[in-house]
Amino acid sequence: MGNVIIIPARGGSKSIVNKNMKIFCGKPLLYWAIKVARESGLGTVCVSTDSEDIRSYALSEGADVPFLRPTALAEDATPTEPVLIHAHEYYVGKGINFENILLLQPTSPFRKVEDLKQAYLQLISESSLTCVFSAREAIANENPHWMIVRGQNGNVTKFNGDSLLKMNTRRQDLPKVYIRNDYVYCFKSKNLYEQVPNLYGMSPDLLVAGSDRVDVDINTQRDWVIAEAVFEKVLLDHGSEK
Repeated sequence: MGNVIIIPARGGSKSIVNKNMKIFCGKPLLYWAIKVARESGLGTVCVSTDSEDIRSYALSEGADVPFLRPTALAEDATPTEPVLIHAHEYYVGKGINFENILLLQPTSPFRKVEDLKQAYLQLISESSLTCVFSAREAIANENPHWMIVRGQNGNVTKFNGDSLLKMNTRRQDLPKVYIRNDYVYCFKSKNLYEQVPNLYGMSPDLLVAGSDRVDVDINTQRDWVIAEAVFEKVLLDHGSEK
């Protein structure tokens, strides 16, 4: 029982070469996820990787890396769920059946220890909850109700096909919607063994980040430059490490 914090960190990356080990504000990007996971004290910190270099580094930072992920689970198109199932089943094979899993993506370095703790406390506060995951409100042009599409006939409409004449003109009038920010997914491990394996289960809930929080999901070199510049300022504002 208990918790396992799984950090997927494969060796291959096409958009940013060796992304998880690339130096980000003085440390490998992977460091920031391991740091927060360990400081949370919420459970075993497991790095799932196919790379010997990443394995050696993660072990040096105090993470558990008891296996190397099979190549078939380390491709560009590999979904998250099979990676998590592989890690969970390794521990089950050792007689350890973690009830809850916390998923941390290294590409979202702006998370805080409090995000993990709040998600976990929220999950266990109601027995019916199957997942708590972090998100933030989608503001203005991030809101899908302000998004537009060009149809096959060339017509430009709202994302749902409605005329632009139905577009809300005031940001304050937009329906409230949220964007996942990948700070943390905290969920029941049983969700991975549903008919359709998933993170969310039948009764998920949100951990909504404050409007003052920053999140950048690093997928491109442009994302990296922006994230590193903002993150560096966070470090300077706090005097040292985040």
